[in-house]
Amino acid sequence: MRVEENCSFTDHLAMLKLSEEDYTLALRSNLRRHKVFLRRNLSERNLNQYNRDILNLWDANSDLQFIQDP
Repeated sequence: MRVEENCSFTDHLAMLKLSEEDYTLALRSNLRRHKVFLRRNLSERNLNQYNRDILNLWDANSDLQFIQDP
C-alpha cells in the first residue's frame, strides 16, 4: 500500500479502513508503560525525533528521546 506524502491523517485512516478509535486501540494494545507520540506530518514518518530549533542551532544531526522513568 502506497502512502501519499500530502495525505491527511483522516485520509490515511480512510485508506487503511480504520476509525480513529480503532487506530488508538491498536496503538494502546502494545503499550506497557507511558510513551510519548509526536504529532508529525506523514511525510516525516521515517525521520528520527527532532526539535527544529535545536537542529538550527546545533547545525548537525540529533536523535532526541524522552525519558519517562529514570
